[in-house]
Amino acid sequence: MNTKDKKSFFQFDNPVLLESVFFENLSYKNDLNKVGQLPFKINKLTGKKQKLDNNKMGASVILTLTTNDKMELTPEIPCFIRVTMRANFVWDEDVFSESDVNNLLSVNAPSLLLSYIRPKIVALTEDADVTTQHIPFMDFS
Repeated sequence: MNTKDKKSFFQFDNPVLLESVFFENLSYKNDLNKVGQLPFKINKLTGKKQKLDNNKMGASVILTLTTNDKMELTPEIPCFIRVTMRANFVWDEDVFSESDVNNLLSVNAPSLLLSYIRPKIVALTEDADVTTQHIPFMDFS
């Protein structure tokens, strides 16, 4: 397959790591080795669509995966994890409808960013006392 001929009209620049936080709760009341899959929250922020050069449009998307909205630990919470990544997305202005662009930015863009966040979550947790965390596929539709 020729990747040049199959290149999508919806592109992105290199995703950027904005935040990577892990800390263990030293006051956790249970055994950290028995912590299973942690519940994660996903926050998505889409920037304003902007006109760029050469009939192009663009917008940034920021995706955060976290165990808690606040960096507060109680004896019931084993650890705090938060990873945030951003990428800028660009598309040809006359190729997509407004609803297609909205769908790409709200479904495809966060799916792409999550694929960059997954290995960072593994790296943060694989050497910790908590179980290595593997983020499953998510349905952003």
